[in-house]
Amino acid sequence: MVKKKKRGQAGSAAQYLTRNQALQKLQLKLPLFRRLCILKGIHPREPKNKPQGANKTYYHVKDVNFLLHEPLMEKFRDQQAYERKIKRARAYKNRDLLKRLIKRRPGYRLDHLVKERYPSFIDALRDLDDALSLVFLFATLPAEQQHKIPARQVELSRRLALEWQAWVVRTNSLRKVFVAVRGYYFQVRGDGADRHVDHAAPRLAAPRHRRRLPRDAHLPRVLPRPPPLCQLQALPLHRPQVPPWPETGAGGGGRRPRGRDAQPRRR
Repeated sequence: MVKKKKRGQAGSAAQYLTRNQALQKLQLKLPLFRRLCILKGIHPREPKNKPQGANKTYYHVKDVNFLLHEPLMEKFRDQQAYERKIKRARAYKNRDLLKRLIKRRPGYRLDHLVKERYPSFIDALRDLDDALSLVFLFATLPAEQQHKIPARQVELSRRLALEWQAWVVRTNSLRKVFVAVRGYYFQVRGDGADRHVDHAAPRLAAPRHRRRLPRDAHLPRVLPRPPPLCQLQALPLHRPQVPPWPETGAGGGGRRPRGRDAQPRRR
């Protein structure tokens, strides 16, 4: 007598896992799981049969097994253990230990992921549109502590934007420009006659020291991580010298900023 199979153990329903089941299998928290899915390019699926309910998020079993053998899993687990040490030192108010732990916080590299997702330069050009638009956007943002925008990240975005513009000018690759209310849209010819990179750059409505963001703007989720942003440095671009911003004040030829950005005068 053939044993009757239970529902959800065979067929298309057995090829998918819910998000909670994937978290239990990978032994990861939800923020780290989301970060790993973004880095690996894994997206949720929509199976025809949903045994756990229609309001669940499903992932393919092969994708979860693909994440299970990722070397970054050990790095993420080590970071979780290290963050617990920092939390314990902050709870015991051990400032010396806390300062040393923060200074020696371990990091991770994404070189193997970049080579895995983009084995050739043409493959990298296909996903360069959104990355360049994000770089040009953060190159114009002011570094404010209220919105947790680091100045180092803004300067890095500005340098990458200038390097890209210098490469476009040097290779004469600019093909089309469209000016709109929201900003400027550029079409650059990539490696080959049929490869184009389309990106946008916002319009500057005010000088840099006068730019303000609305208080209700929530940017921590939008802020890109430094490692993926730095991977753009691998492109063969010409690196021009970044000109310094004009000084403000009586001797700088510009107007002195007022408000929160104003520096106290020396007596």
